[in-house]
Amino acid sequence: MQTQLRPAVRRVPVRRVDLYPRQPRWPRAVEFGLFFAAAALRFLYYGFRYFPQLDDYIQYDKYAQFAPLGEMIERLGLLSSRPIAGVADIAVWSHFWGAGMIAACLLLSVMWTASALLFRRVFDGEFGCGALFCVLYLLLPFNFEGTYWISAATRVVCGMFFAALALRLFSVWLTRGRWPWLVGFSAVQLISFGFYEQTLALSGAAVLGLMLLHLRRHPRRALGGLLTLVNLAIYFLFTLANSGGPLAARMSLILPWHEGYFSVFLPELFRQTGDAFAGGGVILARGFARSLRILADDGRWWYLVLFAALAGGIGLFCLTPAGANGRAVRRVSSSAAAVGFALLLVLAALSPFFVVGNTWFSLRSAVPLTAGLALLGELALRACFGRLARTARRAAALTACLLVLVCGVASVSELHDYRRTYADDQRILAALAEKLDGAEGRIGVLNLEKSYLPGQNFAFHEHIHGVSESNWAIQGALWAMTEQVPDVYPLAVADQPFYLAWNRELKRLGGFDSLWWWNHETGELIPLTAEGSDAEGWTVFFPDGTPAGRVREENGVGYFSA
Repeated sequence: MQTQLRPAVRRVPVRRVDLYPRQPRWPRAVEFGLFFAAAALRFLYYGFRYFPQLDDYIQYDKYAQFAPLGEMIERLGLLSSRPIAGVADIAVWSHFWGAGMIAACLLLSVMWTASALLFRRVFDGEFGCGALFCVLYLLLPFNFEGTYWISAATRVVCGMFFAALALRLFSVWLTRGRWPWLVGFSAVQLISFGFYEQTLALSGAAVLGLMLLHLRRHPRRALGGLLTLVNLAIYFLFTLANSGGPLAARMSLILPWHEGYFSVFLPELFRQTGDAFAGGGVILARGFARSLRILADDGRWWYLVLFAALAGGIGLFCLTPAGANGRAVRRVSSSAAAVGFALLLVLAALSPFFVVGNTWFSLRSAVPLTAGLALLGELALRACFGRLARTARRAAALTACLLVLVCGVASVSELHDYRRTYADDQRILAALAEKLDGAEGRIGVLNLEKSYLPGQNFAFHEHIHGVSESNWAIQGALWAMTEQVPDVYPLAVADQPFYLAWNRELKRLGGFDSLWWWNHETGELIPLTAEGSDAEGWTVFFPDGTPAGRVREENGVGYFSA
């Protein structure tokens, strides 16, 4: 039997066309340096100085001096909610108090920048993600409160950093399958849970998303994400076992079957969330215009030159494969999956507010949502240009350039307002310390407003409020300044009603042992006398007998009239 010979087939190598041809990669140190410089420079317009706000005085000065760490943990119930953040206030951050607070601010900026790059690396491996993500994540001005104010940043920024690091470790575990990566992921994720409720939810949702994306390709490795359930159990059992103290109220919950959940609770939550995001646009637009005027008045044009240089550097980085959607050709998951993943992150970061009893969505609460929102922004740019790789890169570079410059300039007005509020606080505290030295009993100070900013970018909740916002803040600041803790209550008269049912007993004039009037224009603290009763109303008089105003009560609600 003859064997039929087949002609030899010559194999011709197939040439692959890469939308992103290989070019020299930028060193990661340069990448980090560009984004860190942009994030940190916003806080250095007035030099290497931090301006303490609200809770900073008591959290980072007096708590550390009042009693040993163990005793403070027990007194305040620090382990009942955000345990690592509470302990770190005394054990770590209090050592920066004073001139070193700007160093703490810059260290937090390092963590904030690192979290952006860690998130981007994970998203780039799954969907393709360019440097525009980092610009949106780091620099949008509505993030300013949560990344500058140290009392907030030590919770939000630290939580986001450890959540990003945990997600990166889990991503490496999924691709390499070595056990140390899984162990590291589980340990770091548990740490992230101890800083902020939103980062807890964000971390859990992000890991769940990666699990679902890899369930077909790496089913056994993907199941490693179930360690998140173990971490959740550990965290909640630990905090419940240590519940108690004034900070335990954060754990109070409201659920759909509770009265008023759908009729009162949810509408109020949606209103506050909408206001916060609308305010982000207001801060960007109005803040940019105000900042240009401030730059012109101050003559600090070096700031504008530096930010223009950073914008150019980041724009050039976006033109390189390292800065563009570097893995867009070989991305693992589809664009639809990317959009779903981004929406999952946004909803997860928002989810704690659907069950936490205290409905209070502030600007710092929007910070954990930026991971999902920045990814959506990156995906939207890609959708506009499809497979036009060069055009997409140029559009991303131009967009990044403009955003870096506009956001950097707009941040000047935010820092300007923090600086002015700090100066107002020092003026108020000096007058109170002088007049109330040795004073006893409950002291009410009328006409002491939450803020004296004439043209704030966006007034929302306690955004850039002075220590005069609450008796807690003003007592803590006086304690830090004078070593005394007078029982002072600021009584704002600009906001009406003067008091509501929930704080009626605190603000009724009959409950004060002495009353004073703060004149912000002259910086004087003037003693007052009061005539009347809680039932019939009070009239307050200056020392010369001139009426300062009248407080009347209707249906349990108090009103002040001049």
